[in-house]
Amino acid sequence: KSADGKTLLAEDGSTITATTLAGTPCNSVEQHWRLRDGELLYGLGSIMADKLELNGRKIHGQIENTIDPMPFVVSTGGWGLLWDVPSQFEWESTSNDMSFNSKTAFEENYYVIAAPRINDAIDGFRRLTGAATLPPKWQLGYIQSKERYNTQQELVDVGEKFRALKFPCDVIVQDWFYWADYGWSAPQYDRSRYPDPAAANRQLHAMHFHTLISQWSQFNNGPKTNLAFVDLKAKGLLYSSGWSTYCDAFNPETYATLKPLEQKFFWDCGWDGWWLDSTDLAENGCGARPTD
Repeated sequence: KSADGKTLLAEDGSTITATTLAGTPCNSVEQHWRLRDGELLYGLGSIMADKLELNGRKIHGQIENTIDPMPFVVSTGGWGLLWDVPSQFEWESTSNDMSFNSKTAFEENYYVIAAPRINDAIDGFRRLTGAATLPPKWQLGYIQSKERYNTQQELVDVGEKFRALKFPCDVIVQDWFYWADYGWSAPQYDRSRYPDPAAANRQLHAMHFHTLISQWSQFNNGPKTNLAFVDLKAKGLLYSSGWSTYCDAFNPETYATLKPLEQKFFWDCGWDGWWLDSTDLAENGCGARPTD
């Protein structure tokens, strides 16, 4: 309710059904709320849509390439709602009903923020989830990334072109496949194309660029030995899902295993940070299982 006792949003039924996912007990949850005539709904994160209003739509909440959903909705009716169920979700709005549901929830939980303005709802969301860490200034400028640069010389050439054109740019990203025959996400370089990454980084730093390098959650071996794959597999820290294998990102031992390799091949070579890819849980998917 609002400060003057007006009902802003009312529940309209919910169900919780016990189920399992990949052998793990969980719940299928569905919740409904009654909407008032005339209120407009916005939010749900970064989704591909042809209009801002969510009314009358059905949204599948799963992180994918170019899609970053968030179970948070705001309304011109004076409220915001955070559905605090960390999983994929389905959201739907009909004429006077709004619903969230998930097939892989552990509990039913949500927060309603009484908010006369949409900005007030966003402020309430920030209070619930915590203040975002302020990044360094160089991360706030233009970041140059493409799919992909193929050699270290190409990286340096692009940096020189930006400076010659006096086009503002703070960061250049080396995306995937610098590893070539070492296999997916190997922290190793194809030396025919990247003979001296440290030298390339020194050149780019001298031009006042910061540099990021792509790191993935999936690891495959190649014709040459992927050192990360070998070490992670030996410790049981890889899971197969579909065409690839993924590291157990929630196990501290995974980072402890990768850290010395990343130190040698990334940080000692002068990279300033990661460009993280394939980090969405949906990529790991249902039915993931430890590799043999």
